[in-house]
Amino acid sequence: MEIWGTDKIDFSQLSNRPYWLDSLSLITGHILGEDPTQPLPAKSFKSDWQYLGYHEVPIYTASSDIVALCTNGMEYEIPISAAPVRYIRIFVRGISLSMRADNYFSMGEISFYGDNTVPQK
Repeated sequence: MEIWGTDKIDFSQLSNRPYWLDSLSLITGHILGEDPTQPLPAKSFKSDWQYLGYHEVPIYTASSDIVALCTNGMEYEIPISAAPVRYIRIFVRGISLSMRADNYFSMGEISFYGDNTVPQK
């Protein structure tokens, strides 16, 4: 999964669908109702948000390994040099050996840990 973050959202962009499109999701056809050949705008959310990393979830085929992963979860580190963020955007790039056509996945829980010693704006 690819993770992006920002400390503020430009609410004037909420209805601007092309601004929120992601090129990889678009060209692979994983965004229903969107033409995968349409040009992306010169400025997208990636111009305003900071990249926080790409993290892979192991793909297991044995039931016991899948159950262990579900029980124990996964932990990923965000770069210590990243600026404070309030909003997180996650792009799931793969959840199994073959991705579903509708990009559907289910996440049970997500937690972020940090500290409050970073000066806030």
